[in-house]
Amino acid sequence: MVSERCEAGEYRSQGVGEDKAEAVRWYQKAVEQGNRDAMLLLSYAYHHGEGVPPDLDRAEELYAEFLSDFEATLGLLKES
Repeated sequence: MVSERCEAGEYRSQGVGEDKAEAVRWYQKAVEQGNRDAMLLLSYAYHHGEGVPPDLDRAEELYAEFLSDFEATLGLLKES
């Protein structure tokens, strides 16, 4: 499953190498499957223009969604 293999090191070992555009494509697929780690990596890519043209608005959207999910998870942990 893409979301389970999202870490850059694993893709690098499978021939993606340093192709940041290809990494972004995999991150996007993983985000679509609900992988929050990939969301953080994708937001970083947009923020720094790695593999995609810099897009601070898109980066901010992704960062905000990641933080919202993180805060919700943290709230659940505090309740239990």
